[in-house]
Amino acid sequence: MKGIYRTSAITFTLFSATFSLFAGETASFPQPYLDRWMYAANASPGSRGMASVFANPGDWSRLGQFMVGFDLGEKIPTGKGATSYRISSMKLTLVTAGQPPFTHDSTYDTVASYLGNDGDAGKPIELHGVGYLEGYSGEDFLNRRTPISGADGRTAYPLSWDEEGKSRDVSQNVASGFESRPWAVGRVLGVEDGEVVNEEKDVEFTLQLTDQKVMEYLQSSFDQGKIYLMISSLQDALQQGGTFVNFFTSDSQEEFFFGGYSPKLEVEYTIVDVPQVPAPVIHSIGMNGGQLSISWQQHRGFKYLLESSVDCKSWSRLSEFVATEDGLFSHVLQAPQGFRFYRIRREPN
Repeated sequence: MKGIYRTSAITFTLFSATFSLFAGETASFPQPYLDRWMYAANASPGSRGMASVFANPGDWSRLGQFMVGFDLGEKIPTGKGATSYRISSMKLTLVTAGQPPFTHDSTYDTVASYLGNDGDAGKPIELHGVGYLEGYSGEDFLNRRTPISGADGRTAYPLSWDEEGKSRDVSQNVASGFESRPWAVGRVLGVEDGEVVNEEKDVEFTLQLTDQKVMEYLQSSFDQGKIYLMISSLQDALQQGGTFVNFFTSDSQEEFFFGGYSPKLEVEYTIVDVPQVPAPVIHSIGMNGGQLSISWQQHRGFKYLLESSVDCKSWSRLSEFVATEDGLFSHVLQAPQGFRFYRIRREPN
């Protein structure tokens, strides 16, 4: 039976097998260069001393959000190329006023939990990256005139991706029926889950760095020298109250008089020397009976992943190989039935 085969050469090189320049560096940023309460009814954008995060309990849309941006270029060399940055840890710390009081929950709650099946007290505070609409970028929100919402939704929103890697706004994830996949969930120091927070406390967000899309976002941010993060929560707010969390901003009187109340960021990273290795490209593909032969040029020290797809959207891993030498590599596998696309991805070993 004849089969039709296509090739697609796509590379995702996060880190090289060898590195140099810097090792084990730590950079701390005690203040953001941008922090803004992202709420449509905010009468003082960019200058308010408190930023609250909350949702409308009617449809669980994330109404009040908190956007923070840090100038990484103040302490970290920029422009090295996104794949040159190895990020081993990243932690954002905010300070909550504890007023109004709220119940601490440091575990992610699924969409089902907001539809009547919540098994624990409280609702988590989530951290994401930032996505944009209408051509805006992070620095635009330094301008108080930059609108929070546009014709198609929030102009800056908490960013996540679907299973196919397509970006999406999680502001209304419950109504849309998908998980928000937070990059971190806030943990209130000195408070156990289920306890009420009613005084000033530090809230730490330690980012999970195992997701490839998150890592690509962070690496690009390091390369460009600016990073933007969005804090949101499905804690419910009412017209005259609620149980939502308030955070101090860099414009608060507490920060002005005492210091230590601003959002702060700490990162551990290494800048690696990525060799100029060509992107992996399928060299040849052919059929011999029921066997399919695929070859590509490989380079020592890298891991190569062979994947296939029927629609170029959802990919399945077929095999993986660690190159022990440079040269043309051939792999033979059982030919599938029907139409397939193939691609080679490269990762650090």
